[in-house]
Amino acid sequence: MVGGQPGNGSALETAMLYGSSVLSINGAYPGRIEGSDFRVRNAGGSTPAADIDATPLWTFLKSGLGPDCTGVSDPAAMINCINWAKSTSTEIFEDDIATSKRFGFTPEVFEANFLTPGAEYHIKGYRPVYIDTTYYKCNNNGCNVAHTVGVADTGPCPIGPAVLITCGTPGSQSDNLTAVTAYILHRDILPPVAKEPGPGDDGQLFYNLSK
Repeated sequence: MVGGQPGNGSALETAMLYGSSVLSINGAYPGRIEGSDFRVRNAGGSTPAADIDATPLWTFLKSGLGPDCTGVSDPAAMINCINWAKSTSTEIFEDDIATSKRFGFTPEVFEANFLTPGAEYHIKGYRPVYIDTTYYKCNNNGCNVAHTVGVADTGPCPIGPAVLITCGTPGSQSDNLTAVTAYILHRDILPPVAKEPGPGDDGQLFYNLSK
């Protein structure tokens, strides 16, 4: 179980783009997807530029797979490949996906919808994911900037959802990171090094916290 903590939305940008030394005994750590491949936002004032890793998920595909996973070069084809691999329990990724900045595990909760601020969520398990699109300065009308890995910029972002596109890059200093989406990867399609052990698996230490 984990408690939702309101008011921490601004921490998303620090954690993803820059890193910090807060609560770290080993000094500053880098942002989760910090890199030098793509600039999503220029610097301005006290706001630094946002340069990120931009390695597409299909970079890690094995060779010699079936037609559904051959020649993949865009998100739609990648989703089709994942669906085929999941339905056939086919391992499709090389070992080096485990060291990608965008690969990791995220909690899956039993609750289907967001609850009131501060409510508690019940953890069902942990799902492997690959971070894909990042969104900047979003409101009900859309976002100023969106970056989907492996997709070229199409110009200003459209009104409404910016799905699987890159637009508005590089943004300005006020375009803060608002949200991210990710590919959800079934464990059967991953190499052993990327899933064993995963969070919550047998043979790991468990801590019970109380307040």
